[in-house]
Amino acid sequence: MLVTIYPGSNRDDVLGALRDVASKVLNAGNAHGPAQARVAAYLEWATDSVRMLEHRVSMADIDRLVLTRGYERLLAAAGTLTGADIGTQRVLNGLVSHEIQQRSQALEEAIRDLDAQGRRWPQGTLYAVADTSFYIEHDKLREVDLAPLLPGAWLDKPLTIIVPVIVLDELDGLKQRGGTAHVKWRASYTEVSSAEVGL
Repeated sequence: MLVTIYPGSNRDDVLGALRDVASKVLNAGNAHGPAQARVAAYLEWATDSVRMLEHRVSMADIDRLVLTRGYERLLAAAGTLTGADIGTQRVLNGLVSHEIQQRSQALEEAIRDLDAQGRRWPQGTLYAVADTSFYIEHDKLREVDLAPLLPGAWLDKPLTIIVPVIVLDELDGLKQRGGTAHVKWRASYTEVSSAEVGL
């Protein structure tokens, strides 16, 4: 399960927060005392985790990783299942143990997937995505001076240009029904050039 990183967040910071949250959920499961103490520790973990993850990952991810239906059940049970009898203790312990196991697995998957994505996209490389108009406006892609088009000092880093499938689809559409002969030719030429250059 790949998380959506909040705009402006750093991937390594998000990974660190996820690892911290994953470690603390196991600590919540090891709380001593009656089942109610474990539930309270779990609910406290959930509150702290939301605080740690907001503005790092999307709210949908927080709902999937922390504020689940199991969380809602335990939140409701905290106010109603207050008995010290063995049956109540067993039910609460079962609920909290299952939810903690589920959260731990989900967090480990999120950490693993985000880490794997980071290895596919090394940080020492600059990535650029050009829209369809870029390919239509420039005649020879190999001769385009990208320095003025990209912000910051990037000349000391390798550059990878990413061509999304939607751009290829748009170029294909322009090739077939573009407005002018030049646009049709550019769309057709760009598709061939992109394949040749390995874009």
